[in-house]
Amino acid sequence: MSPAAAVARLVAGATGVPAREILASTRGSRQASEARRVAVYLAVVDLELGRAAVAQAFGRHPRTVRRALALIEDRRDDPRYDAWLTGLEERLVSALARFSRHPKFERPIEHLEEASF
Repeated sequence: MSPAAAVARLVAGATGVPAREILASTRGSRQASEARRVAVYLAVVDLELGRAAVAQAFGRHPRTVRRALALIEDRRDDPRYDAWLTGLEERLVSALARFSRHPKFERPIEHLEEASF
């Protein structure tokens, strides 16, 4: 499982949108599009993956990734949305921290599929 798929799984659990819809190459429902933007945001901001790599992983154009980042940043002005997203970020960072302390994982991001969110 790729880091993008692991983030999609986390977002799926939080939104109720199946991970396969978040990762789908088609736009999908409004809920799937919003969940995908959140997953893209987490992948770029919290996993520190490059925009081009995230665009490729989610089957999107780099401009679409840039737009998703801007939209999520704008939504963070809402304190409730910001608190919800902060909770997702904390779960993701916590999962990475668990793996980074384990001696067999030199690159914890590669083992996100083993995380339980």
